[in-house]
Amino acid sequence: NDTNKIATEIKLNEAYIGQIMRHSDEDWFKFVLPRDGYITVNFENKSAASTGDVQLRICRGSRFSDINGYKKNNGADSRYWSVNVNETAYIDQIGLSAGTYYIWFRGNYAVSYTFTVNYTPSEFTEHEPNYDISTSTEVDLNRTYMGTTSYEADEDFYSFVLTKSNEVTVRFEHMAHDKT
Repeated sequence: NDTNKIATEIKLNEAYIGQIMRHSDEDWFKFVLPRDGYITVNFENKSAASTGDVQLRICRGSRFSDINGYKKNNGADSRYWSVNVNETAYIDQIGLSAGTYYIWFRGNYAVSYTFTVNYTPSEFTEHEPNYDISTSTEVDLNRTYMGTTSYEADEDFYSFVLTKSNEVTVRFEHMAHDKT
């Protein structure tokens, strides 16, 4: 399963085990969201070596263009979630439209891992990618939506339609907090 074309198909909300054999090894997994909603990735890896980490990306196909708008820039491959060995990691909620997605793993060393893609259907989530005006998530007025910024430079754009001139108030249900 070392390319997206031969990715291992997985079911949502079930645990899967994999192993990175060497630095150049990549593992690809494919999953389908039947409806709009959000996912989280619970990731637990147990090191086959004494140190290292695992890189993880959620994408539509190419690992160089993931759902948060990452683009490979001048050969730099710098934006991914990095998970330390012998830790349990929880990738924040990511709102997605119905469709097919991939998870890409690569380790810096030999690593065994276990992960689960948890899915909750919801029509009131952001739809990544929504990192600029052209990809904004369209929202209805007087509804509460869930969104997450997945990394420091992540920006989320939303759009809505007003049928007449009106005053608009945006209210946040909770404040962001440091999870460390």
